[in-house]
Formats: sequence, structure tokens, C-alpha cells
Amino acid sequence: MDSSRRWYGIRAARPRRAALLLVLLLCLLLPAAAVLALSWNTQTVDSAGDVGTYPSLALDSAGRPRISYQDYTNEDLKYAAWNGTSWIVETVDSAGNVGWFTSLALNSAGRPRISYFDNNNTNLKYAAWNGTTWNVETVDSVGIVGADNSLALDSAGRPRISYYDASNGDLKYAAWNGTSWIIETVDSAGDVGWNTSLALDSTGRPRISYYDYDNNDLKYAAWNGTSWAVETVATAGGAGYHTSLALDSADRPRISYYDETNTNLKYAAWNGTSWVVTTVASAGDVGRFSSLALDSADRPRISYYDATNIVLKYAAWNGTSWAIETVTGDVGWFSSLALDACDNPRISEYDFTNLDLKYIAAGTCAAQAQLTVVKSVVGGPASWSFAFSGDLGPFNLSDEDDTQPFANLAPDDYTFSETADPDYTTTIACDNGDSSAGRSITVTLDAGDDVTCTVTNTFGPPPPASLLYIAPNFNNGVVGGVAYMDEDIVVNTLGTSNWAMYFDGSDVGITKNLTDFAFLPNGCLLMTFYGNQNVPGVGLVKPQDLVKFCPTSTGTTTAGTFSMYFDGSDVGLAAGGETIDAVDVRPNGDLVISTKGSSNIPRPPLAPLKAKKNDLLVFHGTQYGPTTTGTWDVYFSNLLVTGLKKENVISLYIDPAQGKYVSFWDGYNVGGVIGDANDIVIIHPNNSVTKFWEGSDWGYTGRVHGLHIGN
Repeated sequence: MDSSRRWYGIRAARPRRAALLLVLLLCLLLPAAAVLALSWNTQTVDSAGDVGTYPSLALDSAGRPRISYQDYTNEDLKYAAWNGTSWIVETVDSAGNVGWFTSLALNSAGRPRISYFDNNNTNLKYAAWNGTTWNVETVDSVGIVGADNSLALDSAGRPRISYYDASNGDLKYAAWNGTSWIIETVDSAGDVGWNTSLALDSTGRPRISYYDYDNNDLKYAAWNGTSWAVETVATAGGAGYHTSLALDSADRPRISYYDETNTNLKYAAWNGTSWVVTTVASAGDVGRFSSLALDSADRPRISYYDATNIVLKYAAWNGTSWAIETVTGDVGWFSSLALDACDNPRISEYDFTNLDLKYIAAGTCAAQAQLTVVKSVVGGPASWSFAFSGDLGPFNLSDEDDTQPFANLAPDDYTFSETADPDYTTTIACDNGDSSAGRSITVTLDAGDDVTCTVTNTFGPPPPASLLYIAPNFNNGVVGGVAYMDEDIVVNTLGTSNWAMYFDGSDVGITKNLTDFAFLPNGCLLMTFYGNQNVPGVGLVKPQDLVKFCPTSTGTTTAGTFSMYFDGSDVGLAAGGETIDAVDVRPNGDLVISTKGSSNIPRPPLAPLKAKKNDLLVFHGTQYGPTTTGTWDVYFSNLLVTGLKKENVISLYIDPAQGKYVSFWDGYNVGGVIGDANDIVIIHPNNSVTKFWEGSDWGYTGRVHGLHIGN
């Protein structure tokens, strides 16, 4: 293996100017087909020393450029961001000789993520901006790994990185699963994995273009969901240097690359059956440092270096031929190309004459519009965050970042909505006259518009629930001067010892223990009983059934009508262990149920649904009443909570924040909370446990076998 051609682990890794000047003395200046006639504007981003090698460019949602790059003088990784007026430059990592082969991506909130090579430790590293600081971590440290890396983020913002393992001559791929990095070898057939370029398809599956050094071939690897499919794209000697990969709107790969044998810029496109390879430019030594982007019509655009004329060039396919023009002279190394919302090219590159980082842009979006969303919060906590969705895509506004601009929008109607927060009321007012009294608005943008919409949230949480309803199953007694039987429901004003009768079962013909109940939005109640109960107007109701009671009066004189609501035997609930112990109703009408014992509910053609007495099942009803139909799923598993093993859940209420209020048949020790059968605990959405209510504090010593919290 010819180590002299490697760029890994050595200081003299960059091509030097003297070699390229020699090329200039030997060449003939050949004319280029500069027919695009773009007007290029060049800015110096950073000139403090020898800076700008290995730049990677990305544009945020407003079209503002962000660039990662190496400070060669100080051996640091740096990052530059345009704020609309000037460049903000900062050092990301300065621990040793770092910042080689940078690759930049922005998450949905516009926060930068950078993969790069640590030349001191010969490791692959990853840096992420969290809004306050840079978090830097090592991805792979086994051997000399991380050169020629390429970064992409999946739809959840999780990083994926392709890179070269120089110790083994392999192509590797690293994926963050939310907890750790999963690393795998993609191709190990010879010395492969140079000049990698990574893209994710519409389902998040990785595709990688790279150079096979042993065979001098351009190769392409695609993950099919089970394994990596590897194929050779071009085999002409020296094909495949400086690869750049993009996927079109149909997920078909397109690759620009440098043909070292013929010193040409080439372009390979998969047509669904085979690779079609074309020569983009062949006048002189052209095509190094190619960077590919596809416009909104899937037409390729490529920035690249012309070593013969020592200039940066730009090629654009117009549907018939390649239009090529010179961007600027004495520059062009390590070019990185991005297109704005109007398909205008933006390029970052290293000016090897002046040793500076440069940014070059052509074209404007004068016919486009801009929309800025601003958040204003009145009252409430000092720290807040609100999520939005709609035609502008997902974004968040917070007390730390309360403004989100969207530039280069096509004239059209744009709808965006704020995720509901019950503690706030929302109004939206735009300076073009569009407004909304709710959380959603449609804004009309005309060409040239610059509209600002202010979303105002006023803090005013609904009053906290003040009433606790309890079914004292298997208990007859007195609380707060109120005598109750086990077919009743009593109500407590939370925080007091004030009690009242809410449902007197004997008034409406109920004689069996009331096991649990749930309120429907219309004020009716669902009820289940411990034994077989003859219910007036319904007939025999079994412990795996639910009846609906719609009261005309409550309290010590209870009246109303019953009807069958849920026939458990219709949907697989059997007598015994599958009788209903606890129930609540979700806002969409689904029933959440806990059974008395272990359940084994048939649901052909699927396997039976198995659950314990401390699990929660959800029933998605398609028809309720004497004939009940629907499907079952698991809603909550006892395995999620420490210590929840033998306890039997005997009552249930689920609050709007998804907290599960439950009680147990006997004493318990769950999630670090200890108590007895007259307590109510909350199992929070993160599966931690706190005690909500201790009955003995308020004069109640019976078992809580049925509960609801409301007003």
C-alpha cells in the first residue's frame, strides 16, 4: 500500500502551492464555456493566519451561511456564521491538532453539528452546539480513523457519519442511536473508503460514494435495511477521487468526481437500471475538490478546482448541456457548494494564495418573500418553549431564541400552527394585516413581502382540579359525617376534610360493589361492578362489562338511566382474571383498562395480548353498546416502573399531561414510594412515582377502589 498518497496522521497533508504553480507553467490556458454569466460576490470570512482548509458549508432556514473549517496555523476546528451583517467566528475545538476533513450539518433548529478528524489522536470526533456551548466527543478511536468523513442528520436530528479507517483500509459508518455510537464496516475489500460522501434517502437509509484506492474505482454503497449493497460505478483508472454525492427527489444517486487518469471532472447518475457517466469538463486538469448539489428541478450544479488555470469553477446542467464559468482566480481548494431557496449557488473555499477562508455567492431572491415569526409571552414562568408545525416545517421558539426568520419563500399562502399548551391563550398578529385568535394562522405572502407575525401567549392556566371522587369498594363506613356503602361514590374537596355523597347506588338499584368508574365528557359515567349485577334497563352486567349511567340528579337522591356501553365478552375478556379492576376514558374515546389478574386476550390474526394485573391495556373501540367491537394494545407496562411487581392496580385516572393516578389493593413500595390501600400515587410520563393523596390525612381509611379528579 503506497502510504505516500495518504493524508492521514502527517503534518504535510495538504497539497502545497509550489506544485500547483508548476502546473500553471506547463499548461495552456484553455477557454471555458462560461455561458451562465453569473455575478459572483466574494467575502473574506477569516484571514487570521493560515485558515480555511477543509471547509464545509450549510445554509440555515433563512439562507444564511454557516461554515466549519480548519485553522491550519493554530491546528484548531473553527466555525463561522453570518448574522446578516457580519461573520461571527469561533473556535470549536483546540485540543491538539484537530479540524481536519470537517463536515457540517444543521439540525431542524439550525444548530450546527460537525464531524472531523483529530490528527493528534488519529480519531473521528463530533461537535454539537447545544445553544450555549459546544459538546465535543470521540466517535471512533480504534486505530487511525476518521479521515475523509462525511456527516448527515436523520429526520430526528441524529448524526450519521461515513469515514475512512486508515489502519485497515476500510470504509466505515457510525450512527448515533440516542445513547451510543453504532459503528460498522461497510466495505473492506482492499484499500477502500477514500473521499467518502454520505447522503440519507427519504427513509433515512444511508448511501455513500467513495474511492477504491486499490482498483482505482469509484464505488457506491447503499444500506437496504438488512445489509450493505456495494457496487462499482466507474472503473476507468483513477476514477473516483474527490467524490460528492447527492440524491434526487426520487432517491436516485448522483455523483461528481475527479478522473485522475484523464484529469477530467465527471458526473455519474443512476437511471434506475445502470450508471450513466458523463464528462462535465475536460479542458486541462479540472475536477479536483468537486462539490455537488441538485437544484429544485434535480439538475446538478458542481463547484470544482481548475488546476491548469488555478481558478475555482462552477458547472450547471441546463437540461441539454453543461454550462461552465469561472468563479474567481487564485483560489478554489476544498470548495463546498450549497444552493439557496432560489437555487442560487453559494460556495465556501480555501484561498491558497492569501491563506484565507472565502465565501462566494451569486444571485438573489428578489422575487421571493420573507416571513419572520416572533414569540411574545405575557406572564408565566421565565423559561418557556413552544413548538410549531405546518408549511414552514417544524421549529421551536423559546425564551433563549424567540425569533425564527424564513427567507426566500415563494409567493404563496403559508399556514403554521403552535402546539397547544393549556396554560396559555394564543393570538397571532402579522404586520400585513393577517391575524388569528387561535393557535393557527394562514399568512399570504406576495413577491417581495417581508412580513413579521407575532405570536402572543398569555399565561392563564385553568384552575386546578379541586374534587376527588372515590368508589369505596369492599368498604362500608363514614367519612366526614357521610355514611357510604361499597356501591356508592363519595367526593372530597381536595385539601380539605369536606366530603359529600355523589352517587348513591341503592337509589338506582345497584347492590354490588362498584369497582371503578370514569367520567365521559357529557357528564355521564362508565361503571363496572365486582360481581354479576342486574342493572335497571339493561339486565345482567358482568364484571368484564361497562355500563353507562347518565344522571338526572346526584348526591343523596341519585337518579338517572343506564345503558350497556361495553360488552367485554364480545372483545375477548373472560370471567375471572380478565374482569375489569380499573378504567379511564381517553379524549379520543379509547378505554384504558387494568384487569383483576393476568389476561390473555385473543386478537386474531395477531398473537394474543398478554398482560399482568398491574399493566394497562388500551381498547380502540370501533363500536360500543350491546355489540362491542375494536382492537387491543398495551398502554403501559409495569416493567417501566421500579418495584411495580406484585401490586394490583384497582383504580385509574389519567390527567391531560398523561400522568397516571392509581391506587393499589394492598400496601405498596413502588418507585421508592411506600404506602397503603387508601393512598393515590402518580406514575408520571417519565415513569417516576410520587404520592398524590393519603386518605388518612383527610379522614378516609377505606380502600380507594375507583377514582376520578375533576371540578
